[in-house]
Amino acid sequence: MNNSSNLHTELHILKETSYIEKLIGLGLIPIYIILCLVWLPYIIARIFSRIRNKRRLITLMSLDSSCDYTYRLFVQKEDIFRYVMFLVFLCFELICCLSITIYGVIIELKLSVDVIPVGPNCSVNSKTFIGISYDNRYIIIIQHLVFLFGAYSFSMMIWLFGALLLHLSFAARNELKIQIVLRFILFGILINLIILIFSCIRYTNIFGVIIQSLMNQISFFIVLYITKKRFFPAMNSRVIDAYHLYNTNVYLQQKKLSKQYKVLVFVFLFTFEVYILKYICFYDLYAIIETISLNPCWFQVTYHLPILMISGSSKGTLTQISSYCLVFNNFIDLLIYCIFMIVNLNIMYVTAKRCIKSRFYDRERYRYHVCSDPLLS
Repeated sequence: MNNSSNLHTELHILKETSYIEKLIGLGLIPIYIILCLVWLPYIIARIFSRIRNKRRLITLMSLDSSCDYTYRLFVQKEDIFRYVMFLVFLCFELICCLSITIYGVIIELKLSVDVIPVGPNCSVNSKTFIGISYDNRYIIIIQHLVFLFGAYSFSMMIWLFGALLLHLSFAARNELKIQIVLRFILFGILINLIILIFSCIRYTNIFGVIIQSLMNQISFFIVLYITKKRFFPAMNSRVIDAYHLYNTNVYLQQKKLSKQYKVLVFVFLFTFEVYILKYICFYDLYAIIETISLNPCWFQVTYHLPILMISGSSKGTLTQISSYCLVFNNFIDLLIYCIFMIVNLNIMYVTAKRCIKSRFYDRERYRYHVCSDPLLS
């Protein structure tokens, strides 16, 4: 009796901790969304600026055939494609953040708990992971779809980050291979869309979420390969070329830029991997343990597997483990938001500082080949 009371008290504390973490997260996410929204007009303005420059160059090429504007036109095309990729990445980032916010708000509505029959002598709790996919209330359907689109958006963020590094690897060598990058992006869209459909089906929902997490890990390894085998060597070769072919200022600029890129890429890779491991080690484990402990008959009804006979003490232990997983899951969410907020604020500071200097001080600027500006220049 005493052990049962202690378990109940511990579960209550874990629920309160998880609730506090959710509240903090719901406070941080709007701030992060605002930071992302600040970038939208900046990036859109840059795209239109580059389009105008491209049109001017095309006009000059038709009027003055004696001058070669090929390289300058190439620079504008590369800038346009790069900023468009930033814009798409930012859109998926906003969708991911908004999805998490809407999902958290719906959870806090304290909707009534229903017992939903799913088969003979088998019912699931509407508040559980499996039960959500069987709940036909409109608000719960919206909650479920929001969660799935949020997961899809995060998967696309990883894939687009890899596509961006692939493009920058080509651009560092003065190559513009848009078709290759677009095919890479299209492949990621199709693969993640198939997994999303798999996750929408109630009979395969839990396995679809697990497959999505594993796909995210595979995507991360692909991005890591692009980083090590293509992006970093391309950046290093640019520094070497600057040392041999250009003056000291250009060399120092390229060396500094290379370090900035490496730090920024490392931060993104670290954050992505932490978020992926969070899903694999905590959220997926939480969903599996919760299903086994609270809805064991679901496996028998859906896949005709024998029902797992779980004792009361084992059921309490599994519930405790799933609660711990949820607490750690929410804590990592807060950590990731803090990291991305710091990165956003730092890039904003650098960008604002450079814009102010370029506007009020007539200083000489060196641009070595393509893509010598910071990521959001």
